[in-house]
Amino acid sequence: MGPSVSDSGRWDVSEDGAVDHFVDRCVTSFAAWDLVIYLMRNPEVCSNRARLAQTLGRQEADMAPALDLLVKEAVVDERKDDAGTICFVLTSDEEIRDVVRRFIRLSERREHRLEYVRRVLSHISLP
Repeated sequence: MGPSVSDSGRWDVSEDGAVDHFVDRCVTSFAAWDLVIYLMRNPEVCSNRARLAQTLGRQEADMAPALDLLVKEAVVDERKDDAGTICFVLTSDEEIRDVVRRFIRLSERREHRLEYVRRVLSHISLP
């Protein structure tokens, strides 16, 4: 028997409360989703908004709110490069990095990915 839908409309697939909390607070857009995956897979990268947008094939205007939220939630750190330009890098906090790793691993499973997509869409459709 597969996952069922709970009264809240969520798929009953939760295996990791910390990841659920992370998704609900931090993965509120597909741009944020792309950012955490990209920065986790490229930990040496410290890029500015424009470069991240170009790399991920997104508009810079779409990246700004996602980056602002991820910085506020301490998932992404702001730094200044040698030229004084603000660039962004995934936090060095191992607890947060571990939650991001688990999110990526869980999102590879269809039932989790569908639930996470549903949650992102619910944030997007909010007025």
